[in-house]
Amino acid sequence: MHMAAPAIIALIVIILFGIYLGWLYLVPAAELFVNGIIIYAIFLRAYVEIVKEGKYHFYLAGAAAAIIVYALAGNFLGGLLVWGVTTWIVLAMAFAQIGMLGHSLYIKRKK
Repeated sequence: MHMAAPAIIALIVIILFGIYLGWLYLVPAAELFVNGIIIYAIFLRAYVEIVKEGKYHFYLAGAAAAIIVYALAGNFLGGLLVWGVTTWIVLAMAFAQIGMLGHSLYIKRKK
């Protein structure tokens, strides 16, 4: 056996182990990346509506409603903790938008 053979075998084992670890952590890394984009887009819109337009009370009510729904339903998407955080943020945003829609419809109907 030549002297380079053990080094080549070790290199192949290291490469295969790297491929295995990459495959193992690819899904959680992709989930973190996708959830990061979702959370960033929601926070960007919420920032504009809270700071620029002063609609913070809708977001406070939406966050409170999301906590109640999340406490009752639990983390229905499962998976990583980041899915739970993203679920809560999406629920809060949805409730805030529903509250703003209901408020604008109430104002239009009142006139």
